Amino acid sequence: MFLPRRDLFWGALVGAVGVAVVLPSGNVKAVNSDLSYLVYVDDTPRRRNVGEIQVPVSLVGIISKNDQNQISIREISSPIRYLCKGTDLPWMNISKVRPGDLIAIRGRFKKIDPSKIFSFDGFLRRQGYSGTCKIKYASATLKRDEAFIDVARRRIKETAERIIGPGEISGFPLSTALGIKDVLSSYTEEDFRRTGLSHVLVVSGYQVTLVYGAVLAIFTAIFSRILFLVKRLPVILLATPLSLVVTGAFVLLVEPDGPVLRAWLALLVAAGAKIFEVGRNQIHNLMVGLLLMAVVSPGCYLDPGVELSFAALAGLQIGDSMSKTASGKFIWSSLAASTLTGFVSALRFGGVSITSLLINPWCAPLLSVIGCKVVIVAIGLIFFGVDPNGLVLQGTSEILLYCKELVGWFAKIEFGYYEGPVGFAISASLLTLVLLVFFRTRNRSLV
Repeated sequence: MFLPRRDLFWGALVGAVGVAVVLPSGNVKAVNSDLSYLVYVDDTPRRRNVGEIQVPVSLVGIISKNDQNQISIREISSPIRYLCKGTDLPWMNISKVRPGDLIAIRGRFKKIDPSKIFSFDGFLRRQGYSGTCKIKYASATLKRDEAFIDVARRRIKETAERIIGPGEISGFPLSTALGIKDVLSSYTEEDFRRTGLSHVLVVSGYQVTLVYGAVLAIFTAIFSRILFLVKRLPVILLATPLSLVVTGAFVLLVEPDGPVLRAWLALLVAAGAKIFEVGRNQIHNLMVGLLLMAVVSPGCYLDPGVELSFAALAGLQIGDSMSKTASGKFIWSSLAASTLTGFVSALRFGGVSITSLLINPWCAPLLSVIGCKVVIVAIGLIFFGVDPNGLVLQGTSEILLYCKELVGWFAKIEFGYYEGPVGFAISASLLTLVLLVFFRTRNRSLV
């Protein structure tokens, strides 16, 4: 049976409960735009557009002044999260903030509408935000409490900028390798979205799996040569836990937001199933991972990232069973994954990229391997003193920028992207065709 009914039932039930938890509630808090607030910068600022900085903050105190001009701060018992934007200029205080900074701001606050569960407001609500704001004034940093991981991430970014330059020339490889995406322009993100390659720009489940696979291969090769260990314990019991730990450290380095943590959790499920020899049914593992994610992150079924990730995984499973040859598995897996994710994109974003069906099979793996594995190795060579001038990083950056320009060229092809009813009809037709071929192939194998 292709879909395990029990797993599907429990996954749907837990997911439905999780969705119900984040449906419209009274937890969204409004704040007064006439007041000044003491805020904590709780994530990395982003510069999506020229001259604009996006800063996620938690409001922790209300600043007031009495008749004698004495300033007092009234603590907010439960911090309120707002996603703020400000003017990004070198002499502006807001341009200098880092994660962990404590600053004072004044701005125009807007409460989100939690009833719009499939809109950007709904996405912000599920991330714990109560609204957005436009910063009018920001003080200099009053207190800096930068975590060790934030310091490491910043030093990596500064090193890359020193060697290959500021802006997207360094931001693009840092984004594909470590999820440091604060300097990617909205134009680049739109080009990759239109070509179905958005997952390359962030550290998603695919990149986490690439790192895990590489580390597992290295540890397996090392332990296989230590005979006295192999005689006592299977190599898989030695290599897998260490690989998961190293991959977990990588997840911490790339800002462990929801998608990355969920990917690591899915890896944990798959690795555990393999160790205990209960992982022969990949769809079963997929359903178990989805169920656990719904428990850990209620409402995650509503996030487009989760839907796209599992659509891609389901497509890979479907395509893998449609051929017995390696080349056939690769072609059908790529086609099925692109078709399923295209259908989700048509539903959620109102458009589908036909171009992605052509370029995903070769461009996505190439960009992910170069942008993730090679860039990480290049950064490691710099910090270990093997390549202090960063020649490998410079060469890798040039290749990635060329690929980015090529993706931009594909994104501008008018017939490659369809919106509205036409896009939905095309994606639904392609999905139906792939499923018909799959069921026909499956029925033949059962005869």
